[in-house]
Amino acid sequence: MILESANQEIHTIFETERAKRRKLEEEVQHLHAEMAKLETKLRELKHRFEGEICYSIPSEWRTLLPCGHRFCTRCLRAAIGDDCPKCRSSITGILKSY
Repeated sequence: MILESANQEIHTIFETERAKRRKLEEEVQHLHAEMAKLETKLRELKHRFEGEICYSIPSEWRTLLPCGHRFCTRCLRAAIGDDCPKCRSSITGILKSY
């Protein structure tokens, strides 16, 4: 009887721990999925704010007119001509962007 009671108690503890482990594994999977979403969002944001020529995050932007394409100041100086480095439209002005 004592052995059977101890066996039942061990079984109950084992099942409780198994349920906890399953719950933790589900939480880990959920966190991995959330982390993947955040990494994707971070890549999208980085791409949005990085220079189109140098691919770094510039301290200053310049916007070309009339096309509206933005470039970091350093890259624009290196690539400056009469045309936009991206779409080749004729540049009519350059604005400092913030």
